[in-house]
Amino acid sequence: MSDGPAMRYTSDGRSEEVPARPRTRPELLKEAALAVPHLMVLLGRLLRDPDVPRRRKALAGAAMAYVISPYDVLPDFIPFVGRIDDIVVLAASIHHLIKAVPEEKLAAYWEGSEDALDLVAGIVEWGADLLPGPIRRLISHS
Repeated sequence: MSDGPAMRYTSDGRSEEVPARPRTRPELLKEAALAVPHLMVLLGRLLRDPDVPRRRKALAGAAMAYVISPYDVLPDFIPFVGRIDDIVVLAASIHHLIKAVPEEKLAAYWEGSEDALDLVAGIVEWGADLLPGPIRRLISHS
């Protein structure tokens, strides 16, 4: 992910596009951390949106219940691996919820930068892609 192209002016007054500089890892991590509060606001707005189907809202609620539940497919006491199922379930449910609204509405609900929204959308899509195919197909029909 990179910043948008910048404009530079030459000595004769013409403008030219300067290629965007790739973001460093610390910059990406900072952007991701700053996106978390915006993600919470977005999720609240999506859950209150009457155009978002109830089944998608219910799936998001079920995902939250799974994450806070002491019972997991992969027990939480297993270092690192124990949290993967929680992360994947949560990411997939957020992805499913985000896909319920048009991009224009999603952009209107998002308070952060466009880059941060792209980052969040990419992360939750990645999480959704980690679900086994049969589960992914079952969710996509709701």
